[in-house]
Parts: sequence; structure tokens; C-alpha cells
Amino acid sequence: MPRAAISELATELKRAGSAGSAHRLGHAIDRNLEELVLGPEDYDPILRALSARPFPGLEEFQRIVEGQLRQGGASEPLADELAAAREKRKGANEAFFRELNERLEERRPDSDVVVIVCECADEDCAQRLTLSRSEYEAVRTEPTQFVVAPGHVEFDIEIVVRGTERFEVVRKIGVGAQVAILLDEPDDKDPA
Repeated sequence: MPRAAISELATELKRAGSAGSAHRLGHAIDRNLEELVLGPEDYDPILRALSARPFPGLEEFQRIVEGQLRQGGASEPLADELAAAREKRKGANEAFFRELNERLEERRPDSDVVVIVCECADEDCAQRLTLSRSEYEAVRTEPTQFVVAPGHVEFDIEIVVRGTERFEVVRKIGVGAQVAILLDEPDDKDPA
């Protein structure tokens, strides 16, 4: 979750008279968003603030808080659910870039060189990487493997399988791996 958006939300909560909720969000920003624990008393003011104006980047947070409110406000799973949602989003981002790269590769089937877009979790990254066709195809044998630029590894959701000066091959772990496998499966609706 973007810290700036959480900070804006905390400020809005304080202005609206929900100082306790604002303090909990502010404390989580200062320490670690993974430690964010909200109680049922926080859900209504947070949802009111999120409904009053858009906070870009907090759509998933809003969905999770709404779910917690519907479930009766169990506070412990919130941090776990936020972490899982972040892993799913990062896995989906990487799978999107992989699909884009596969389409680019199809356009040049006779070339021994493949130029791809970095498949890291950063949705704003557009760094180009050059691989030999055999390097690229070796990575594609495993649906949980992705090619990223050196230094673009997210160690909380992936491990480095191998690296070169030009790129690193990472393998998704946890929820991100499940998302990558799911998104790699052929679409049954497409006629064969």
C-alpha cells in the first residue's frame, strides 16, 4: 500500500474526529504496515473517509476493510489479508509482463535474441532486457519463474534462481506462486 495514501487517509480521519483510527494508521506507517491491527471501531470511520474521496492505491485496502466489517470485525487477519493481497497483485503484475513478453516474442520467431520488458512487481517499470532465445525459453519452462533486471528482486515474494550481469531469474513463492500458476494455465474458453 502506498504510504503517502495511508498518510492522507490518517490525516482525513483525524480531521473527521477519529483520532484513534488515525493514530493506529500513523503508527503503522512509522513502523511497518504489516503490523497494522484495526478494531471494529475503526472500520466505519475508515470506510466513510475512503468513500468521501478517492485515495489512489487504497482500493484493495478498502475492499479488505469492507470484508472485515461484514465478517464482524476480526482484527488479526487484516494484516495477513493485506499481505496476501499485495502478493497477489505483485504476482499478477509479473504475470502480465510475462504475457506481454510472450506476445513480443511471437512477433520475432526467427530471431536468436529476445528483447523483453522487465517482469518485476513494479507496475511502473519498463526496463528492457536482452536475452538469447534459449535463455528466455529456459525461464518459461516453469510458470513461477520470471526475468527481472538486476536489483529488481522482491525478496519477500520471490527467490533468485540464477543471475547474470544482464538479468536475474526469480521464482515466486507463496501466494504469488499460486497466482502465477493460475494465470499461466490455458484459457479453457479459447477454441483449440
